[in-house]
Amino acid sequence: MQRDRPPPFPILKLPGVALNQVMRNMHGSEMQLAMCSYKLELFIRSWKYKLKRLEVHLRHESLNFKLTKENDSSRIVFRDIEQNPHLEPVTKMSQLCDRLEKNKYKTVYIRGFSRETMFDLYNLVMPLYAPATIRWVLDVEVLPRETLLRYLDKGLSENCTWIIIDRGQLSNERLTELMDRIPVTKGLKVDSWIPSDFKHPNAFKYRAIWYSSAEWVTLDDLKSIRNVDSVELHWTSFNCKDMNEFLRYWVDCEEKMMKCLTLRMKEDTVINENILTDELLKKEEPEHRKDCVRPFGSEGVQLDRLLRKEY
Repeated sequence: MQRDRPPPFPILKLPGVALNQVMRNMHGSEMQLAMCSYKLELFIRSWKYKLKRLEVHLRHESLNFKLTKENDSSRIVFRDIEQNPHLEPVTKMSQLCDRLEKNKYKTVYIRGFSRETMFDLYNLVMPLYAPATIRWVLDVEVLPRETLLRYLDKGLSENCTWIIIDRGQLSNERLTELMDRIPVTKGLKVDSWIPSDFKHPNAFKYRAIWYSSAEWVTLDDLKSIRNVDSVELHWTSFNCKDMNEFLRYWVDCEEKMMKCLTLRMKEDTVINENILTDELLKKEEPEHRKDCVRPFGSEGVQLDRLLRKEY
């Protein structure tokens, strides 16, 4: 005997306190509830699910929202499926209901959308959330130049806080073109390979800086940094002697350079703390300094505690 389907739960009839508690206990991707009805979508828009961070990953075949609340993350993924693509404008979440593919490991997959509707989907999803920071992740491995620049301009117009250039390899010309467009008030992360002869006047002026391929970075680049929140460099060409020279410059500098520096020294470098701290442990730290230094190499040594302990 087939059981009768239980009646739908009247969530919007809950008292306000109880309804707010229900919403808080959900993870970000469960805002798919907005697909149930336009009335529920309007409620979630007015309530706005608070996030620590929202990342928008743009690729040719998908639009991926990574939603982070404290240390808990979930995703909403719109996939570009050639079969029966959704071509007309998407103006309500309820239009997505029959496109829901599956929900697995806090990831909601919604299928069958053309690339032309990507920004419609973005404009539909964003009003459901109140993120503290918004990061746009652009995949240069798959995006052609025109699409990459269009997505970048869209992210900048949406007042994103970070631009992340992901995967692939960048030519000097392409990275120069991107940096020319990205304001220095943004955080910039480049996870793509960068040529060893790359230079740009804004490379170390962004609010926060993260370069995975950083063999092109010189000591003069580091010494030029002023009023930056954080700098993270992986795979540099620096050795212990280079870092000692920079650290002595940083300690003596009367201007604010950066709040935190994390870098990986030249491959196969064995960290020698005596060389790194030569002529440093005798110096007194200025009162205005709140900086931390985290050089790391094959031994993974971090110096922020070491230096502060001796000041």
